[in-house]
Amino acid sequence: MFILTIIGTMVVLVSGCLLAFFCNCLKKQNWNSKSSANKCLESTAKENNILHTPQQFTVKKIMQSVQPRTWLTSPKIYGPKPMLTSLEFVSCRDYTLERIDECQPAQGEGTSFSSFTADSSEDLFVISKTGANVAASLSDDGASEISEDWIQDVRLHYGMRYNRYKSELYLTIIEAENINTVDNMSLSDSYVVAALITKLGQAKAETSIQTKTLHPVWQETLTFPAVEEHMQEGTLTLAVYTCDKYSRQNCLGETQLKLSDVGLEERTDSWICLAFPSKDSVAMLGEVLLSINYLPAASRLIVVVMKAQHLNTEKLKDLIDLSIKLTLMHQSVKLKRKHTRHARRKINPVWNEMIMFEVPYEMLCKSSLELELVNQDCTGQNHLLGKCNLGMNYSDLELSHWQEMLTKPRKPIAMWHKLHA
Repeated sequence: MFILTIIGTMVVLVSGCLLAFFCNCLKKQNWNSKSSANKCLESTAKENNILHTPQQFTVKKIMQSVQPRTWLTSPKIYGPKPMLTSLEFVSCRDYTLERIDECQPAQGEGTSFSSFTADSSEDLFVISKTGANVAASLSDDGASEISEDWIQDVRLHYGMRYNRYKSELYLTIIEAENINTVDNMSLSDSYVVAALITKLGQAKAETSIQTKTLHPVWQETLTFPAVEEHMQEGTLTLAVYTCDKYSRQNCLGETQLKLSDVGLEERTDSWICLAFPSKDSVAMLGEVLLSINYLPAASRLIVVVMKAQHLNTEKLKDLIDLSIKLTLMHQSVKLKRKHTRHARRKINPVWNEMIMFEVPYEMLCKSSLELELVNQDCTGQNHLLGKCNLGMNYSDLELSHWQEMLTKPRKPIAMWHKLHA
C-alpha cells in the first residue's frame, strides 16, 4: 500500500509539471504573436507618417501667477475704416412731386401724396421746382417726346434716268441723312421704299436694310417698267423706314415726285427733304407686342402677350382696366377663346402672360388668331379699343409673323402689331 501511494503522488507531480510546461509554451507563443502584430502596426504607421509617441506634452509646474491671454484678432484685410462724414440735409420746401402725364403748364401747381398709389405701374415721376414747371414725358422705349421743331427732316440722295429703248425707269438710291429722329435716338436699321404709280397700275420696290448706322449708304438701283406715254402723268413716291428687332416698321419721312416736273432726258442727281408722315387714326389706336411659337410634338400653339403702348387715351376715359382677349379661329369658326388678367390704372400695360391652344399641325395653315384689346368700365361692360388678326389670310406683318412661326417651329418669335378698329 505504501508503494501505491508513492506511485500516485509521483504521477500527480509529473502531470503538474507537464501542465506547467505546456502553459509556458502557450504564453510564449501568444507573446510572439503580439510582438509581431505590434511590429506590423509600427511599420504601417511609419509608412503613413503616423507617429505615436508616448510623451507628446510636457507639464511644468510653476508657482507664479498666470495672466489671461488676449483675444486673437482677425487680420484687417479690408483696409482702414472709412472716415465718417457729416450728414447732409436736403431741403424739399421748394420742390414738388409731379406726375409726367398730368403736368400742367401753370406755375405753382403741386400734387398731393394721396393721389399716388403703391402700384407697380410704369408711371414716371420727376422732381421740378415750382418756379419752372418743366417735365419730360418718357415713352415706353425710353425716348423722350421732343417738339417737332427740333426734329430735322430726313434728306435723301437719289439719282434717276429713263431708258426709252427698254421702257424702264432706273432709280438709284445713294444715301440718306438725319436718321437720328425721336423714335431712333441710337443706331438704327433703315431702308428705302419706292413706288411708281401710273395709269397701268403701281410698281413697288425697296432697297436692302442698312444696319446700325445713322448715315446709311446704299448705292442701289431700282428698276421700274414704265411706258413713255404714261410717264408724264406718273407719280414716284419715296419713303425711308426703320425697323427694330421686333420687325416694327416706322416711317421717318416720305415725299411724292411728279415725273412731269422731273427731266427724264438726262440723268438727275439731287437731294430731297422728306416730310414727316402725319399720324393717322390707325396708328393712334396703339400697338401690342406678341410672341408666338408652335410645338409640333405637343400640338400646342403658345402665345405670350407681353405689353401694349401708344394707346388712344380718349377712349380710356376715367377708369383704366385693360385686358386682351385671344380667339382661335379655323376658317370662320371660333374654336376657343381665352383672355389675360386685368391691368388696372396703367396707360402702358404689361402682362407677360402665356396662353396655350391645342391645335393640330394640319389645321394651322387654315387657322388664325384674333386679338382684342378691351377696357372694362365701372358697370362691368367691356369697350373695344382695337384689334388685330394673325394668319395666312392677312397681309403685312400679320401674315409674315404667322409664316415665320410655321417655318421655325419651337422658336418664340416676337413682333409689334398695330391695332385697328
